[in-house]
Amino acid sequence: MSLAANGNSKPDIVVITRISKPKMGYVTILVIMILCALVLLRQRNNLPKEGVCTPCIVFGPNVLQ
Repeated sequence: MSLAANGNSKPDIVVITRISKPKMGYVTILVIMILCALVLLRQRNNLPKEGVCTPCIVFGPNVLQ
C-alpha cells in the first residue's frame, strides 16, 4: 500500500522546489496583453460602437507586431 493511500500515516519525505526563472510563456503573454491593450487604446475611435467585438474585428485592420 502506498503512503498516499494510507490516510493514517504522515509523509516521511521532504520535497524542496526551486524556481530559478519564469517560463518564457508567462513573460510573453504579459507582453502580448499589454500590446493588445495599447492597440485598443490607440484605435478606440475606429472600433464598432455597439455589439460584441471579436478579436478579428478589433485586431483585423490593425497591425499587431
